[in-house]
Amino acid sequence: MNTDKEAWNEIFRYSNRNRGKNDIGYQAGEKICIKLNLTTCNARKNQVNPITYEKNSNLLNRIDNSPYIILALLRQLVNIAGVAQNDITIGDPTALVPNYYWNILYHEYGF
Repeated sequence: MNTDKEAWNEIFRYSNRNRGKNDIGYQAGEKICIKLNLTTCNARKNQVNPITYEKNSNLLNRIDNSPYIILALLRQLVNIAGVAQNDITIGDPTALVPNYYWNILYHEYGF
């Protein structure tokens, strides 16, 4: 593979083959869900303020997925692989998405 677009096509083809969907690449309208690892923002343990969406200060030195890695992934999916923004869902079902994530991703993609 010589380009990112070719690499994404192969990733989608591999995934589809392994799920019994034949040897096809991404098809417009298919949904993509990206599960973040935001365990230090767990909603059940009040680790993020549910009103301000600020991560509690005693947890700021505990790492989550980098929002910049997710931003790079979104840029690749939207700009290179051709996935529509509306077909991508991101989040962690056990956690609130804190502002430091939201501000970076929403600024560029308006999620």
